[in-house]
Amino acid sequence: MNINDLTAYINSLNSTITSEQTNKIIEYADLINIYNQKFNLTGLQNIKDIIRTLIIESINPIINLNVPRGTFFIDMGAGAGIPGIPIAIYYPDFFGYLIDSNNKKIQFLDIVKKKLALRNITPLCLRLENAGRSNQFREKIQWVFSRATGNTFYNLELGAPFLAIGGFLYIYSEKNITALDVKTLKHAADLGLAAVENNTIDGMKIMNGLLFKKIEPLSIQFPRRNSVIIRESKRKNN
Repeated sequence: MNINDLTAYINSLNSTITSEQTNKIIEYADLINIYNQKFNLTGLQNIKDIIRTLIIESINPIINLNVPRGTFFIDMGAGAGIPGIPIAIYYPDFFGYLIDSNNKKIQFLDIVKKKLALRNITPLCLRLENAGRSNQFREKIQWVFSRATGNTFYNLELGAPFLAIGGFLYIYSEKNITALDVKTLKHAADLGLAAVENNTIDGMKIMNGLLFKKIEPLSIQFPRRNSVIIRESKRKNN
């Protein structure tokens, strides 16, 4: 497809995206396509699928966010930069740390940052449980995003340590809060998190997914070792 066709396609998926953002989205999708085999980024095989499934579906649920200048987010397990790169493109005043333990993925994100001139992202090769104990991040971040990074229990424990009181964890998911079992909700409470009713913040609704707010400080025992979290998350079966 040519640029004009791709531009029209993006506009059909989200009419709020500007022309400058559209150009960055197309360039980003092209980079994923070009570097896919080298960095094992996605199973998607064409530009349209990459744009729709990876990029636009990272933006559409959160188009109503209020993002004051100087707001920080973390993308947990960023991989190819999903959802962090689309978020950074759509919200230029949102500063994001894109964290992944795979050095090759971070190499790709560094390429994207340079090619797209994205000054509001910092790719970091770190393990999430270690980053969550770091003084740089622990309970200092306003937003944490996770897409396709394990199950709900796992995301809760790894996401909560980053959040400042009043911050939010958003998990891209087809589930809603009512689908979560009592044990998972109790785990959220143990982590100082509360489910946000109707995914609504200050009258603005986040579409779909699971939204939690940090309401209490986190116990020093969290996050636990990755192997422990994975084992416990499987026991919760959620």
